[in-house]
Order: sequence, then structure tokens, then C-alpha cells
Amino acid sequence: MRLGCPTPVVTSYTYSGAAWHYDDDSLTRSKQRTWDQWRGFRTVSTRTGTAPDPVTESTDTYFQGMNGDYQSGGGTSSASLTSADGGDTVTDSDQFAGQEFEHPSSQLTATTFVPRRVLYELRASREYFDQKERCVFCDIVSQETKQELRVIESRGDFIALCPYAPRVPYETWILPRTHEAAFERMGLNRSHLLPELGALLRRTLQRIRTITESFHLVLHTSPNSLHRSGSLGYWKTIDEDYHWHIEIMPVLAAKSKSYTFKEVYYSPLTSETAIKRLREARIE
Repeated sequence: MRLGCPTPVVTSYTYSGAAWHYDDDSLTRSKQRTWDQWRGFRTVSTRTGTAPDPVTESTDTYFQGMNGDYQSGGGTSSASLTSADGGDTVTDSDQFAGQEFEHPSSQLTATTFVPRRVLYELRASREYFDQKERCVFCDIVSQETKQELRVIESRGDFIALCPYAPRVPYETWILPRTHEAAFERMGLNRSHLLPELGALLRRTLQRIRTITESFHLVLHTSPNSLHRSGSLGYWKTIDEDYHWHIEIMPVLAAKSKSYTFKEVYYSPLTSETAIKRLREARIE
């Protein structure tokens, strides 16, 4: 018997629109600055397959953050991207650099360690529970529901609100009223609530999109508890002290860069002001 070998699939890439950005690092002396910040390629074309077999080709376009870049002759440049149908033109702003144009994207990263930002949240939740024997997120939901100062909208078992101390303007959280550490368990055991969550999420994103088309949406859920760590204490009470939720961080064009400390955030807009605009947003 002879076994045939599968035909190898050939994939080739074509790159165009290379860009170098002027060095804007404040720690570099002005006379030593030049155009040495690599900003990647504007377009990447991917061709898969070899004739006579089917061949597919796609082209992806990326932001490079080249708008406002210094020019050698003086002044700054203007740069923008236009959608394939010519309907939308978006400024190639610095904060978008590296993101794909026209396509919503999601990132899933698996690590052998718990990232520092996640550790902060887990430890803070555990410490709050140790002190008060209550979930901090449940207390936030209870307080915001009573005050109604920063609540955008409630729908069934879910509530959308702007946190008391936002990291960026119009930062929004969506939380369930019923305590649950893992989103997955809620989806399996209370699947009838998913339409309510989907409706509230859709309406909330419509409100956000009246402010900006760009945002980060992150689902916060408890780490895998099937393989509990014997050395990390936050796993012991995680089902009681943690509360899954969704955080939405709008990306707004920055007018100027300011010096910041790690894990210290400044927002020029209060949640109370943001709430008024989001509540008044016209949505479907």
C-alpha cells in the first residue's frame, strides 16, 4: 500500500508602505533625534495556494500613527486611511499605530503566569473580602444602584455604569447584579440571561460610538480554578470575593502627552459628566 503525501500549501506575503516616525522620546536630546521609530508597513498582502489549485489573496491595511509626524523641511505631515468603499476616512493618529484598519480585532493570550494587572485586581478583591466578608463588586453595584449618579442603564440582571474613578474619559463597566466569579458558569447555568446581556452590551456600545469609534472591550472573569495554586492565596476565596464583569475603555485622540506614573491615571472628564452625555446619546 502506498500512502500519498499531502500537497504543501504555499503562502507568500507582499509588504508595502514602510514608515519611519520621528523620535518623540522626551529622554532623547533634540539634536540627537531623527526618524528612527519603525512603524511597520501600511499594507500586507497574503497569497495562499498554488495554481492549478485554488489560490486566495487578501490585503490588510494597518494604522501607522504617522499623522502629525515632523517633516525634514519643517512643519508636520497629514496622514489618513480611507475605507475600501471610500465611505470612511480616519486620521492615522498615533494612538492607533499597529491596529488593523476596518476590522474589529480580538486578542487571546495564554500565559504561564498571572499578569500583574490581573494580580492587582484579584488581590484587591481578596483583601476587601477579608476585611468586610463581602464582594467589592457587589458593593459597587449596590451603591451605584442606590445613588443612580453614574448608572447608564439597567436591563434585567445587568447594569452599565461609569466607575467612580475612571482611568479614561467615558470608561464603562457592565456587571451582573447576581454574584458570580466566572462568566463561563453564568453562561452555562443561567443561559436565559444572555439575551439581556447582549442587548445591554449592544446599547452601551452604541452610546460609546457616539463619542468614538475606537475602544477596548475586556471581559474580566476568574482564572481557571480547576487547577488551584497551592502557593497563591487569592484562589482560596475567589468564588466569594471575585465578580466577573466587562470593562470598556474608549480610545480618544490625545491632544497632548503628559507625564504619568504607572498605575496612576488621570481623566479630565468626571464620570458624572460622562454619564449625562452617554444617557442622552441617541441610539436604536
